[in-house]
Amino acid sequence: MERPLGVTILAVVALISGALGVLKGLVALGLGGVAASWMATTYPVAGAVVGVLAVTYGVVALILACFSLGFGLGAWNLKSWAWTLGVGTEVATLIWACLIAIGPGTLRGQMWTIVLAGAILYYLTRPDIKSAFGRV
Repeated sequence: MERPLGVTILAVVALISGALGVLKGLVALGLGGVAASWMATTYPVAGAVVGVLAVTYGVVALILACFSLGFGLGAWNLKSWAWTLGVGTEVATLIWACLIAIGPGTLRGQMWTIVLAGAILYYLTRPDIKSAFGRV
């Protein structure tokens, strides 16, 4: 079966997003560590909190980025497991965006992420797209 244009676009965007997500995660870990150590000298509790938040954000960003890279590669080749990985990644992205919105971020700041992840989930669950991945 020929790959649908929407799946091709999603695969390319997922690969780009995954690569940028790896960078984002690494930056969060690096800069978060620097900020935490700087703060810990004057405010030990605040430094610890910043460190934990930076590590959490960085690790989640790296995990989601790896999932996105995997989905991009699998979607490009229409692997059946890629559909499951894509749906799982978008669900995880929705959950993470909602947690950020109610935690340190704002709903307005996460709105595009929530809308885009929802749209991708909707697209991936269309019968013709599922069948392109060999899902029935």
